[in-house]
Amino acid sequence: IFQSSTAIQARGPVGYDDEYFRRKRMSFRGRGTGLFSNLSVQKVLVLVNMIFFLLQLLSAANYAPVLSVILSRSNASGAVSLKGSLLAKRMVVGDSALTVMGRSQGSMPLIVASSVGAFTMDFAHQTALSSIQPHRLITSGFLHGSLLHLAFNMRYLWTIPRFVEEGLGWPLYLSTYLASVVAGNLAHSSVASSGPAALGLCLGASGGICGMQGLMFVLLNRMGNKTASMSIFKNMIWLIIFGSLTPGISNAGHVGGFIAGALVGWLFGP
Repeated sequence: IFQSSTAIQARGPVGYDDEYFRRKRMSFRGRGTGLFSNLSVQKVLVLVNMIFFLLQLLSAANYAPVLSVILSRSNASGAVSLKGSLLAKRMVVGDSALTVMGRSQGSMPLIVASSVGAFTMDFAHQTALSSIQPHRLITSGFLHGSLLHLAFNMRYLWTIPRFVEEGLGWPLYLSTYLASVVAGNLAHSSVASSGPAALGLCLGASGGICGMQGLMFVLLNRMGNKTASMSIFKNMIWLIIFGSLTPGISNAGHVGGFIAGALVGWLFGP
């Protein structure tokens, strides 16, 4: 699970009044002209993430009868009856998922059913499946493992300074975010390519958020605002330390997202 900590923060429009950025930003705003010129991708991303989490809860609740049947067939002690509200509650608080494992014809273990519901299972990133279902590399960035996970990530996404989107235009902003989500998932797969780790669900928006931090790191450096850029870099170091001490967090996903965002900024930024 990509999970953010208080290490990722970008409060206030740091460097917004920089003469360098003021001169450059107008040429990039042209990329977002037309029908969507006043669109706030930042707000749209927050809204989409919240909608996805609601769909996750509904899917988990609706999956209770199916999971009950599967568990009953695999349980020697008799029938199992699960309530939809119980499964939805488990997702809200972030409890470990109830999972039924099976094996494919090649003896590879696979998740047959899970209490997180069909929606999460169909769109979360899994190293073992994303190679044949590449949509997971993007859609997993809009899923979350708990309400707290969602709240943390949306708070930090919301506090990304407005000058980033206003200065660069929404197309580059959105492209950076999505590219960083994909890069974070690929980085996670590179360190979870086999064994149980390849079957684990990887989800969360923090790959994209770290990508936006990488983008700002490069832009602030070009502005000459070394203090602000180093602050972002130090925040990433603290996030890596936090991820190393906390189970269930993909440091590879965070670092991969940051590098992707920095690369986009270096190639396409002002």
